[in-house]
Amino acid sequence: MPTHWDNLKACGLNWGHWTQFDEEWYLLQLRDIAKGAKDGVPLSGNTWQSKLQGVGAGRIFTKHVSDLSNKVFNLVNS
Repeated sequence: MPTHWDNLKACGLNWGHWTQFDEEWYLLQLRDIAKGAKDGVPLSGNTWQSKLQGVGAGRIFTKHVSDLSNKVFNLVNS
């Protein structure tokens, strides 16, 4: 869900852009859904939130990178 993906405090997998890994994982999910595979079912919002959460250290790291990047770009644009 976009709301979970865009929440850097809650999502440990959003690095600020869509990666090749993200694309491959997403396409695998679509293939599994199309094939009717056991794991290929649409996920609820709560399940997406849980899957996107990642580990706590990843969320903290991502937030720090985002915060520091914003500071640097704000200094450059000042």
